[in-house]
Amino acid sequence: MQADPCEEFHLLIQADLDGELTANEAAEVAVHVAGCPACAKIQADLLGLRLRLRAELPRAAAGAATRAAVAKRLAAMPARPRTGARRSSWASFAGGIALAASILLLVPMVDLDGTGRELVAAHVQALQSGNPVAVESSDRHTVKPWFDGKIRFSPAVKDLTQDGFPLIGGRTEVIGGQTVAVMVYRRRGHLIDVFAWPSGTLETWRAALGLDGTGTRDGFATATWVSDGITYHAVSSTDGAEMVHFLGHWWEP
Repeated sequence: MQADPCEEFHLLIQADLDGELTANEAAEVAVHVAGCPACAKIQADLLGLRLRLRAELPRAAAGAATRAAVAKRLAAMPARPRTGARRSSWASFAGGIALAASILLLVPMVDLDGTGRELVAAHVQALQSGNPVAVESSDRHTVKPWFDGKIRFSPAVKDLTQDGFPLIGGRTEVIGGQTVAVMVYRRRGHLIDVFAWPSGTLETWRAALGLDGTGTRDGFATATWVSDGITYHAVSSTDGAEMVHFLGHWWEP
């Protein structure tokens, strides 16, 4: 039986999300995931599960004595050897990629924050306009073709009506000087704007290294993910738990 060429990366993706890889290994995983839709899906599923567990499971704070005992045990543990031979052909390339990743992840964060604020502002402006969609339809086969000729990429348009997030339509916005697609969903009186645009290098790295997910900005719940070379960023006045549910349903087959 022929071995699955991605089998090694399945384990590495899990280790990467847990922060267990070296910089070179994380860079190698990022390169592979960026070019492998199947592994990108596995990574997104694991990230979605982690986000849901964090949002839904109760948390108990460890006491000072417990924290001190764990820290003492960790300090006394020897470094864990890596299992499996790493391919030498990746060595110099992964080193260069790791350096590039460090530059990408440390320098342009202000630009990403600026984009986040711009997306929230676009969401608020659409709400205030009273007309948040340019094409009004709950049929994704109507909304998706509407974007043809207006943008130069094809975003995913999901039908999440049975999951409690009905599609109500779509529109376009200009964000950061480029035209992006916006799919609009409804959840219990709240609207969820899902902005979409072709991913850049930095966005691919952030997603591959597990730096994207759900959060809040200016009181709005947000979620960011990358799929098939497209970055998606959801913004809504709904709460964080609802946004986690939305992200989980988006990734369901």
